[in-house]
Amino acid sequence: RPTAAWRSTILSPADLAKKFKHPLLKVPGVSVLTLKLDILHLLDLGVSCYLYGNVLHSIMNGLGGTSKEANLASLNRLLVRLYDALEVPSGKRIRPLHMSDIAKTSEEYPSLKHIKGARVRWLSPIMVELCKLYKAGKAPKHRLEAVTALNNMYNALKVPWQEWLEEASKTFNSNTENLLAHYSWLAKDAMQEGKHLYSMTQKHHVLCHMGSQAAHLHPATCWCYGSESFMSIMVRMTSSCTRGTAPHKVGIKALQKFRFVFHLVLAKHFS
Repeated sequence: RPTAAWRSTILSPADLAKKFKHPLLKVPGVSVLTLKLDILHLLDLGVSCYLYGNVLHSIMNGLGGTSKEANLASLNRLLVRLYDALEVPSGKRIRPLHMSDIAKTSEEYPSLKHIKGARVRWLSPIMVELCKLYKAGKAPKHRLEAVTALNNMYNALKVPWQEWLEEASKTFNSNTENLLAHYSWLAKDAMQEGKHLYSMTQKHHVLCHMGSQAAHLHPATCWCYGSESFMSIMVRMTSSCTRGTAPHKVGIKALQKFRFVFHLVLAKHFS
């Protein structure tokens, strides 16, 4: 929240440069503000997974089945119905969940695991509709507010970077603060109830700074989706070079193949 006590402890770039003697900060023109936060690892595979894992875990345990497995099966069927209702393409849906995708034991803090970052982001409107079905009680109301704020953040990211003006950045920042405020309430409530739910991590704090960063830069302009996709391509390309090739020659063979393909791209034979 804007009045949080920790905000008074924020150091200026000059103070941070004095406190941290990293060689990168000695480069002319480089400061702490040069470092950009990544949506993929901080939000999609970070705070979003913590929130959605806890929401799914809480709703699943309240379905009233004869066992955890029965409740999980009911939850998977419910997710499919919501996906169908919102006409989400199959390629953007998460697969049926297993217990290991949320929490193996009651002692483990829930978190959505083994799901691609993009599919976590596409899960956002589904989670809003799911929480609307189970909103009776104080904690479920905070749960709904949290997933709604996160969904609003994702919707704000759809604005093209060329049109990322003050209004869009304020929308993103205000919803970031709403998300963290409701998540903090849920974490405190779970702790008072003695439940292993809604763990707080460093990523929750760093997300506060992403909201501030968004005032100057569209978060999608520095996310890691492109580089992560490139790494996936290189892994598949290198794997295709291993058959019948001596281990010490795989690297050069993969680079030759990449050079040939990249030449075709630059020559606009295909995109």
